[in-house]
Amino acid sequence: MSEIHILHENSEWTAPLIAALEARGLPYRDWFLDEGTVDLSAVPPHGVFYNRMSASSHTRGHRYSPELTATVLRWLERSGRTVLNGSRALELEISKVVQYAALEDAGIPFPRTVAAVGRESIIDAWDRIDGPVITKHNRAGKGLGVRLFRDRKALRDYVSGDDFEPSVDGVTLVQEYIQAPEPCIVRVEFIGREFLYAVRVDTSDGFELCPADVCELEDPACMFEAGNDPAQIGKFEILENFEPPFLSAMQQVMRQNDIHIAGFEFIVDKAGKAYVYDINTNTNYNPDAERRAGVSAMERLAVYLEGVYRELPLPDTAKVLHTRELGIGR
Repeated sequence: MSEIHILHENSEWTAPLIAALEARGLPYRDWFLDEGTVDLSAVPPHGVFYNRMSASSHTRGHRYSPELTATVLRWLERSGRTVLNGSRALELEISKVVQYAALEDAGIPFPRTVAAVGRESIIDAWDRIDGPVITKHNRAGKGLGVRLFRDRKALRDYVSGDDFEPSVDGVTLVQEYIQAPEPCIVRVEFIGREFLYAVRVDTSDGFELCPADVCELEDPACMFEAGNDPAQIGKFEILENFEPPFLSAMQQVMRQNDIHIAGFEFIVDKAGKAYVYDINTNTNYNPDAERRAGVSAMERLAVYLEGVYRELPLPDTAKVLHTRELGIGR
């Protein structure tokens, strides 16, 4: 039997999508990719495979979920399965350096960035940009490592001190600080590579908040979770009749990197120039903003997945193995 397979490591984030699939009566299977085995000589099950693996999986105790997912995705792709947000998309999800290369290829501006490994190298990166700078983790999510430094000494004190927080992959990004005339960023959502909506995010609480996900470093809350937090209500606003900058170029990035569902985040400086600084292929949606705007991205996503599912050829049932036989999924 063909199914819609959801590859992930966070059941809380996946629950709204599963509810939308169930409401439409669609068959699905939940693949919780934390541990398991993959028999590379086996034939994968039939269906549509939607990858929702997150770069921040290690913060939930799932350190090697991206690596396991990369193995599964290569196995599926090699077997000719229909994969949404495939192995190339995962590469972007877990590396901002890879994201920035893709943005540069499409002609999309991003803040000047120096990638550094080692504490002294991070401090030396200041001299290349001549501050102020923001540090962030290369494999991030949830605002990991996001800090603002206005002088070299402050950066050195932090990097040399006990509070220094290294990236899980060892790569710290030192990035020029883009000062916006208003404390906000915009996130542009795509489903099926089609523009869905843009959401304005209030970042006035400062750099303890990730501008993309509004994740407070000591009390993480993604866009999804923030919709249930009274303190966060009003920080998200879906913009009406908004035309995003670089729209066609963003779609080019998606086509070139096997991305089907994503959010692009950008900030505008005082001169009115926009910079994209993050691509999130594990995009979440803020439920409070959607309720006020009368839209539901998860319902739209379920419709898109159904459309891809309905177009699948009939499986050769004699060759299909259940995921439990392969030691992965639930």
